[in-house]
Amino acid sequence: MPAHAELAAEFGICTKTLRRALEVLRSEGLVTVEGGRWTFACPLATIPHELSK
Repeated sequence: MPAHAELAAEFGICTKTLRRALEVLRSEGLVTVEGGRWTFACPLATIPHELSK
């Protein structure tokens, strides 16, 4: 995944908002953080619920 600052700029939000969004995604099992440095999308097979909600 791109750096947090790069993603925040792409979406026109502050990095604090981006970090909060990533924390929500992590709490739902949709992304992982390894070594506190990189954030990865989890494989579709591990998503615990429907995406159509």
